[in-house]
Amino acid sequence: MRKHVLLAALWCCWCCSAGAQTPQWRPDKAVEIIVWSGAGGGADRPARAMQRLFQEKKLLDVASVVTNKPGANGTVGMVYMNQNAGDGHYISMANATLVTNRITGVSPLSYTHTTPLALIAHDYLVIVVKPNSPFKTARDLVQQIAKDPNSASGGINARGGTGHVALGKAVKTMNGDPRKIKLVIFRSGPEAVIAAMGGHVDYAVTVVPSVIAQAKAGQLRILGIASPQRLRDALASAPTLKEQGMDSVSSNWRMVVGPKGMTAAQAQYWDGVLGKMVQMPEWKKDVDDSLQEFVYLNSRESLKFCEQENVDKTRTLAELGLAR
Repeated sequence: MRKHVLLAALWCCWCCSAGAQTPQWRPDKAVEIIVWSGAGGGADRPARAMQRLFQEKKLLDVASVVTNKPGANGTVGMVYMNQNAGDGHYISMANATLVTNRITGVSPLSYTHTTPLALIAHDYLVIVVKPNSPFKTARDLVQQIAKDPNSASGGINARGGTGHVALGKAVKTMNGDPRKIKLVIFRSGPEAVIAAMGGHVDYAVTVVPSVIAQAKAGQLRILGIASPQRLRDALASAPTLKEQGMDSVSSNWRMVVGPKGMTAAQAQYWDGVLGKMVQMPEWKKDVDDSLQEFVYLNSRESLKFCEQENVDKTRTLAELGLAR
């Protein structure tokens, strides 16, 4: 009798253990991938690469679609996503504004109003000008801004975001006031780049993928990159800000998040899908072609990353006088 009771107990334990290890949730309708910026921007490209792999590699059993919801530094997209709180059929491409928006007072919303699912790339910031710009180096430009903030206007897509941080750090290095930088806010990085090419602003600060094509075509000149070291391939000759005497490194990291209130089973499902996707040669090639830095953290690790970024960015933005 005792033997039968013991076997039954062991069977129950095994079943519970197996159930805990197996995701109990799967999407049963189309998945919507929400981009919190305009089409063609730094977040739009990886979202569309993701959607393509979901379908071509059959990573999902259901259809998927990309939806652009730009506005208010990503707040419009986050609010749209959270109209479906707790629903794993909605995921978003987020970036560092997930942390910086609350710190700078742009929005009361932050990473705590989402379910972080995967950190998938680091995307460094670049300063670009049109080919005939009088500014020959990033140091020339930043020194001018530090001396007379109103003498040069810059285009960015997020006040207090990582482009603003990169520029602010550089200006502070030159004893300027980051709060006085003359800026124009655009809906996306490509819009800021177009404005710089047309002479509507003197320079633009955006992520690398938004400028590669124009730089190769000679339509833009790269003054400096806010990366730890020089990038590869087409941008190998572009100097970093650090090389030019400015202590400024800034990444507009890319993260996949879901709406607030997602269950552990839903997060576990996306851990499986996204963990497979980032290891595919096609995904790694897309990251490499965009000159981004490959990285992957699962949902648990991504939450810890956001928590640490919140601490770091709170300190940095306060030092730059950009915190509220």
